[in-house]
Amino acid sequence: MAPNMENSTKEQKPHKLRKEIKRLTESREKSKIKNRTKSSTIKNYQDRLREVVESRDNWKKRVKVEERNTSQLEKELRDREKMLSRISAERDQFLREFQELKKRTSKFRQAQKMPR
Repeated sequence: MAPNMENSTKEQKPHKLRKEIKRLTESREKSKIKNRTKSSTIKNYQDRLREVVESRDNWKKRVKVEERNTSQLEKELRDREKMLSRISAERDQFLREFQELKKRTSKFRQAQKMPR
């Protein structure tokens, strides 16, 4: 019986080897799939990060432009406020002078109307 036992173990060895090879191949394929999935995920994250960075940079550029516009408009507003206050002061001065002239002319007319 000994030769028969040796024969069966010899036949089992290729079967076990094929089984082991199949298991290793499947494990390798699973690892490849897992690595592809991870690689794809990493690429997606990198793309998203790039998009976020570009979006942030564009946003910063727009903010800087708007800040410049805002500061320019604020300067314009201050200049116009100064001009309006100057015009208002001039108008008040003219009104005062007009009132004084009106008083003088009314006094002068009243003095002319009075008989002597």
